[in-house]
Amino acid sequence: PLRIVAATADELESHEACLNEIDEASDGGSLWRRLDKA
Repeated sequence: PLRIVAATADELESHEACLNEIDEASDGGSLWRRLDKA
């Protein structure tokens, strides 16, 4: 069985910062955010 490890608050914050940078650098934004809206 696979073990599921939840991200820490710091990891989630870092991930959000990366997505923000991708959104600013690209026209369409990050794939993760587009999939999250679907």
